[in-house]
Amino acid sequence: MHIEGDLTAKYLSGHFFVFPPIIWRLRIKDVTLQARKNTLNGESKMKTGDNVMISPDVTHKSDWTQGTVIDVEANPFVGTVISAETPSGEIYFEKECLFKLAI
Repeated sequence: MHIEGDLTAKYLSGHFFVFPPIIWRLRIKDVTLQARKNTLNGESKMKTGDNVMISPDVTHKSDWTQGTVIDVEANPFVGTVISAETPSGEIYFEKECLFKLAI
C-alpha cells in the first residue's frame, strides 16, 4: 500500500506501520551487510579435501555420515556454505554449522 508523499505503509500482524522508504531499504541492506561481514570475518575452519561428518539434518539419515569437502563458498546471505561428497558419491551442501571436522 502506498500513501501520498514519501511514506510506505506495511500491514504486519494486524497493524499498519508507516515507514519512510529510505529507512525500510536500510534495514534490508543492514541484514545483508551483516551476513556478508560474518562470512568475510569468520574464516571457515574447513578446507577442500578435509574429512567431515555431515549432520542427519542434511542427509535425512539416522546418523552422521562421513564425507569429504569439495567446495567452501562464502555466501553473502547465509554465511559459509560447505559442499561435501560421501564415499558413495552423494553430494550434500548446507551451512557450515551442519558439518563437523572428522577426527
